[in-house]
Amino acid sequence: MKIYKLEPTKEIFDLDVNPWVPQYDKCFGMVVIAENEFNARKIASSNCGDEGKSVWLDCNSTSCKELTNDGEGRLILSDFVNG
Repeated sequence: MKIYKLEPTKEIFDLDVNPWVPQYDKCFGMVVIAENEFNARKIASSNCGDEGKSVWLDCNSTSCKELTNDGEGRLILSDFVNG
């Protein structure tokens, strides 16, 4: 199994139609354990908020990056909304 970090792409926030607006009752990031990216996206889709299931399956709306233990210690996920 692998660990994946999923979050909205930066480009999605520049669009007129954005599933994360308004910014409440929405999930802005997930860290999941899965066999592969496809399964990671399915798990995220099953655990979404009001942004909708389909955005977590869409590579244009969300990124899905495998996390490794290479390098120095670092922050994995900080999901902070100001306002």
